[in-house]
Amino acid sequence: MRLIGFSTGAFHEFAPPVSREAINICWKLGVEAIEIGCLESDFLDMLLELNRNDFSGFKYISLHAPTKGISYGCNKLATTARDKIYGAHCEIGFDNIILHPNRVEDPGIFAGLNLPISFENTDSRKEKFGCPDDFKALLEYCRRIKGGDKITLDLAHLFDRDSSMSLVGRFFQKFQDKICEIHVSGFDGHHHVPVYMSGQDNIIYSCPTGKTPVIIESVCQNFNQAEKELQHIKSLLAEQPIS
Repeated sequence: MRLIGFSTGAFHEFAPPVSREAINICWKLGVEAIEIGCLESDFLDMLLELNRNDFSGFKYISLHAPTKGISYGCNKLATTARDKIYGAHCEIGFDNIILHPNRVEDPGIFAGLNLPISFENTDSRKEKFGCPDDFKALLEYCRRIKGGDKITLDLAHLFDRDSSMSLVGRFFQKFQDKICEIHVSGFDGHHHVPVYMSGQDNIIYSCPTGKTPVIIESVCQNFNQAEKELQHIKSLLAEQPIS
């Protein structure tokens, strides 16, 4: 059965995204997958306060690594962030650690750590890493250095680049065995928004069948919105048979 859950970043309007409060919201929603939305380096200290017991019962746990004001390369901010991410992984045991490839200057800082790193495709505001061909060299290099060679596929970002959603098929044709997580939400050109409000059901219908975990990134204003978004997306996914 396909696992579905939320990024805690979707709750940032009403709960700290890296906190036991946000984790408990996922519990109350009844999901079995969770992504910790740790988008700022300052959140990493809060991440280190969490432990494996906080995630008891979740069948899939991922981490969205910091993206704001950081470039992953040979600089102190990046190596400090890397060390904290590694420490949190040793305690919690993430199934996936997501990086934005446009924020990675030198993947070599992760060499040999055997972290379960994946790279997320970008929206149209970024020049690179929006199409499958952009990932080939990066994944090959990271595989050689044992620095992670997977993809987290963001369907809203693909919609932003091509509303026909043809890019979904192209990514799966080229990297089917590399795609380890799927992000879903609506998209207004700048922000991840609830699908039930945006009416962009075709984003969800484009989600390939299978067992790849699905994480909802739709930013909600309160618990009721999150609950409504979850039910809406689950109902759309249910119309597609699991292969």
